[in-house]
Amino acid sequence: INQSFGVGHLFPVGDTFAQFEPGEKDKLRDFGPTRLELLGFKSMHRLKPYHNTTKSYFATANDRMLAGSATALRALCQAMVTRHAMAVAIRVTSYKPIYVALLPQEEERADDGSIVWPWGLHIIPLPYNDDIRTPPLSTQGILTEPEELETARALVHSLQGAYELKANPVTAKFYGALEAHALGEPIPDVTDATGPDPNLGGHAAADAVERFKLAVYGEDYVEPTPAAGTKRGASSAAGGAPKAPKVGLPSDIAGWKALASVDNGLDGLTGAQLGQFCAENGLKKSGPKKDQVERICEYLKSLDG
Repeated sequence: INQSFGVGHLFPVGDTFAQFEPGEKDKLRDFGPTRLELLGFKSMHRLKPYHNTTKSYFATANDRMLAGSATALRALCQAMVTRHAMAVAIRVTSYKPIYVALLPQEEERADDGSIVWPWGLHIIPLPYNDDIRTPPLSTQGILTEPEELETARALVHSLQGAYELKANPVTAKFYGALEAHALGEPIPDVTDATGPDPNLGGHAAADAVERFKLAVYGEDYVEPTPAAGTKRGASSAAGGAPKAPKVGLPSDIAGWKALASVDNGLDGLTGAQLGQFCAENGLKKSGPKKDQVERICEYLKSLDG
């Protein structure tokens, strides 16, 4: 309670309190009128994919609001495109200031002279330092073979395609409707081309997937087909098989024999652990987990004569 002004606000700061008088707290949140202030220019390669953490905006000029602004924006975009540069600015709104990157867009016209893409700037909000997460990565090693690594790399490379700038479907629909109303024509349909490409990689990716499956699972692997009407991961009460509890990795042959003597004892080990035992004892390591368990059980029985 502030006796001079009636009601106040107290916020704990350490072992004391910060006192704000009525209206004083609102002044701290007032950053002035909404505006966009240019800070400078940077090479466009400085903008990384992980900087784009939220939705972007598109801005263009309007001579009816400010005469000559369209010409000025066109000259600015042409210079930025020529130098492969982006602008860095601060966008101040009523509640917080944010840094933004301004990427130029060149005007593109169709054969009939209509505008496909207008001159303008893509406004991409930039994250603050604490907005970019650095999650801890597991340091636990994974047992892999060189062939598995090579086929995995080939699979990733086969899925990489050249990036093509796509038209903003919202902007394209707006300008298409605007032109149609002006010319008295039907509004054209706009195809959203910003989604994922279902044909990415083509036959090369399909071949890479098959080579990867062959290296990891072996020639005898048969991909399981889920039963109709059931969901993957369903519990045994819903018709799915119960999961085997995880067990510790045996340290010697005696431990492996003891684990194999228990019903479904080896099922609690991972495929990588079973594959490691197979590789160390001259057995085939690839294939489904069921086949790995059978090979190990037969091998352990053969040791007893």
